[in-house]
Amino acid sequence: VAEVRMNIVNIIGDVSILLAKTLPAGGAVDVFKILVTWLVEGGCKDSDLRVVTESLDKIFDAFSEDYTDNIFFDELNLLPKLKGIENGFKIKLKMQKRELSPDSLGIINMAKLNLRRFIKYKEKRCKK
Repeated sequence: VAEVRMNIVNIIGDVSILLAKTLPAGGAVDVFKILVTWLVEGGCKDSDLRVVTESLDKIFDAFSEDYTDNIFFDELNLLPKLKGIENGFKIKLKMQKRELSPDSLGIINMAKLNLRRFIKYKEKRCKK
């Protein structure tokens, strides 16, 4: 059930965000990487766009601080993965658009826009 998967994403995402805040002080980097990898490889590849949207939101929050760039670019190589997710996201949205409630559609469209912005921001950070 999608609601259960969304709850799992919420829990893993919230723990990831909390761990991200501890990284400058030498927090649990390995656990952080495992959880984020699960969000990317599991949550973002879910068949339900609401689960994908929730996963993306948690990833954005976990990598919102610039001190996470090393893990984002070098250790997990997330930029190309997010670009691939963006393409799949667009395709799923076209296929599922009619089945979604207006509220869900608004949230999903916002996530799509945020994903594009996040990728552009991280691309600029990569060039520095």
